[in-house]
Amino acid sequence: MSDSPFAALDDHLTRADSEAVADWLAAVDDATRPAARRWWRKTGRSRARTLVDTEFGEVRAVRSIQLLLAVSLADSPEEAVTACRWRLTHVTVPAEALPVARALIARGREFAIGFVETSLAVELGRDGDRSRQELVQIASGVVEQFGLPLPDGRSYVDGWATALASAWWRTERPGPPPRLGLLRLVDGELTATAVDADTTLADMFRATPRLPEMLERAAGFPGVFSALTSADKRPGWLLDEAIAEVLNDPGVDRAALVAGTLDAMAEPQNASSFRASIAILTGCGFGAVDAATHEAEIVNLLPTVHGWAVPILVSAMLAAQPGEGTLFDLGSTVLPRTEKAPKKALVEYALARPEHPDAAALLTLALDHVDGPLRARVAATVDDEPADAARTVGWLPDPMLPWSGPLTPVSADPAGVAELWAESTLYDGVVHPACWLDLALRLLAQGRDVADAAFTSIAPVDPYENHSPAFIIDWLRGRGAKDWSWRHPTFQFGCALFSEALDRGDAALLSTPTDIDNTLSGDDLRGRLGTFRPVMCGPLDFVQMLLRLRPGSSVPARRKVRVETPSGPVDGMPLMQRWVDGDGFAGWRRSQRPLPDYLDLPADFPHRPLLTQLSTTTEPVAYYEVASYLSVMPLDADRLAAAFAQPDSAHISRQVPILVNAPGEVGDGVLGLLLSHVDHSRADVRERAVDGLIRLVQFGRTDPNRIRRALVERFDERDLSLSRLAHAIVVAADADALGVLWPAWFDVLDRACAAARKPAGLAAALRVGVDYAACAARWFGDPIPPAARVLATAKGSSAAVVEARALVAAVTSGKV
Repeated sequence: MSDSPFAALDDHLTRADSEAVADWLAAVDDATRPAARRWWRKTGRSRARTLVDTEFGEVRAVRSIQLLLAVSLADSPEEAVTACRWRLTHVTVPAEALPVARALIARGREFAIGFVETSLAVELGRDGDRSRQELVQIASGVVEQFGLPLPDGRSYVDGWATALASAWWRTERPGPPPRLGLLRLVDGELTATAVDADTTLADMFRATPRLPEMLERAAGFPGVFSALTSADKRPGWLLDEAIAEVLNDPGVDRAALVAGTLDAMAEPQNASSFRASIAILTGCGFGAVDAATHEAEIVNLLPTVHGWAVPILVSAMLAAQPGEGTLFDLGSTVLPRTEKAPKKALVEYALARPEHPDAAALLTLALDHVDGPLRARVAATVDDEPADAARTVGWLPDPMLPWSGPLTPVSADPAGVAELWAESTLYDGVVHPACWLDLALRLLAQGRDVADAAFTSIAPVDPYENHSPAFIIDWLRGRGAKDWSWRHPTFQFGCALFSEALDRGDAALLSTPTDIDNTLSGDDLRGRLGTFRPVMCGPLDFVQMLLRLRPGSSVPARRKVRVETPSGPVDGMPLMQRWVDGDGFAGWRRSQRPLPDYLDLPADFPHRPLLTQLSTTTEPVAYYEVASYLSVMPLDADRLAAAFAQPDSAHISRQVPILVNAPGEVGDGVLGLLLSHVDHSRADVRERAVDGLIRLVQFGRTDPNRIRRALVERFDERDLSLSRLAHAIVVAADADALGVLWPAWFDVLDRACAAARKPAGLAAALRVGVDYAACAARWFGDPIPPAARVLATAKGSSAAVVEARALVAAVTSGKV
């Protein structure tokens, strides 16, 4: 092959002309392919990789060129998939699938099928939706061209669903209509679907090859269509309407869609996934016949599904006229939930059918779960309401200690790697980074090949999900460190510490914690520091040791440590003494001084800018930084809790156990976060917050009066929902810790009942008083707020007045 074809190809690359590149590659034959491959390996692959969107125009064409070169010139399917860089490239606009699929098919059946199998097995991270869309659209051309079965697993339908969501987005974008969705055969020719302003979701469904099977596969996996349900409510793009429109198309099996959706709803998933499942059921016209067919499944689903799913499931079950046993089972799962409409429908159903065998038992159960006029109607139908209806629960939890105890290292062998991997993939613990680094250093002491072999069993590792082992594996394989400059300074400090320790090859670190709370004491250091010969340590290892040093620690006597710096070793003992004399971590935080200045570190002390940033940064902290933040500064949970970027996020709520159990002082940071979550719209967030408050009281880090003052202040500032406070009281009572929140309930209700304009949720909050007044009276005295007694004498029949009267009547009649 002469130089001129390569010159022409270089020109096509410069202009980002993907059609010209495709034509050039189509002309390559067996005789010219070896030279073309050599050019690609030497020049073309790097040229395609470094094309820049702003310089070379349309990003779709740039990405198409990279994939065309890979599938046309790679020696093997595996090499082609690697060259597509789906794991390493953040795809923003997927390539045009049709020319890439044609080039792939031109390589032959065996090569194309191998490419599809390899590409669908690529593990993509949480941001890999566009990459998955791209590879699935290309793979669909091979699947249809050769008549292959649909690939197993959810990756294929996930990519299809992302393509559908992209089509919705592109309908309002300027420019030529893009071709999206799966590729299909039309009159024997592979073709793609052009999307314009008139395209609807039903059109995209009907343009999908083997639609019935694709719909059944998608319905069986939770959340496949989540992106379609979170879109704007634009006509033509509602998932339920599109499902309803294609139900009568040939081959679409409605019963299979319903069954698959119910199966998917039984799996753990987030709220948006449930919303997608409900859209499918709505589109299928889910009703009485379906409920009768899947009765047991629905009853088992109701305790765990998101609130969005409850109304449609309960409505269908009631339409199916549940028989004896089933109606009570339905009530026992629905009534304890917080959604009012399904509870009301269920109670109304029982009230209208007093002859039903389960009606009396269900209405008796409903007394504990409904309020206001509806409860009055239920009470009127239930004979002889039990005199001991008030609940007996515990007042305060028994004292206990936070997470603490000796940290036992895993064995330095492949079994130890597997053990730590299993533990750290189960939950993201604060102490795990230190454990991984300690394990890596002990393995490296046996030889780099030993360490590499031990970590092979868990590779590849997602650097976002499990950063510590991923960092170690990259270091062992000689791969450069990734750019983490966008992460919080504490995360960057952790990365720098890993690099320092691995590069130095120390057999052990001064900073390795000895307690599961990620701290160590002066006594722990005694055995690590030298007496006659000083211990040499890295600068970040020394700083990390100080940051993890437990309050009240003393400096080990007659010990020596030298901290290596560019200008020579620095005596670390005076620095440690200065830290301890100044009250350790807490004293440094109170000083509000940068760490290098506080310790008077030498001017050439490594990483001074990072240590300064660690001390002075005021940038908000994202929820995913919690573990890495506390792994570096385990005593700083209170400051961390006050610095979250989105403190009301449900993701933050899941970090509550870590924050509550972290060592160090608990001030307004952790407590304020928990109290704000008591007022959260989501029940599960409120439950975690109440559990956190109970733990703080158990640990002796706060008390009910402090909680009372804070919640009263929030109520006075109109920043507290009474109905949510009522739910929090129930959660505390269920945990035998009613006294944690009862003082707050008493004072808040006294203010609420006295207000000229009664706040929303007052009736629900008073109803809680009826349930738990007997228990409160044993420890608290008069369980009725004074203003509630006054409210009970008011005229009218509002829900709040009715509940205030019920509370007074319950107390004065001796029921409590």
